Amino acid sequence: MLEFQQKRKLRKILYSPISLIALAVVAVVLVRGAWNVYEKESASRNYLDQARTELTKVTATQQDLAASVAALQTQQGVEADIRHKFRVVKPGEQIAVIVDNSASDSTPVATSTSGFWAWVTHFF
Repeated sequence: MLEFQQKRKLRKILYSPISLIALAVVAVVLVRGAWNVYEKESASRNYLDQARTELTKVTATQQDLAASVAALQTQQGVEADIRHKFRVVKPGEQIAVIVDNSASDSTPVATSTSGFWAWVTHFF
């Protein structure tokens, strides 16, 4: 009988409104802490993805620069770079300039009007 009364007393304490409120507060604190950890982990994952993307870009840039440096260490590479940047030629060479034909088609054709109508069209 004593054991039954002790269980009843324990159950009465555990199911009291004060203990249920305390248990709810503890649960809220634990859930909030877990949510904060989840948000930090998510932000860290995003930062890691951004860092990996940036590393890929920097590695590609480094490889391009290494190829440019390697090309500039040869006589042909230096010559090609100078020709590209400054548009120069060796003595005896000529430059051919190719003009696109569509540029000449887009110029407006002037009409010749004289007299009163020329003055009116010019005025307006």
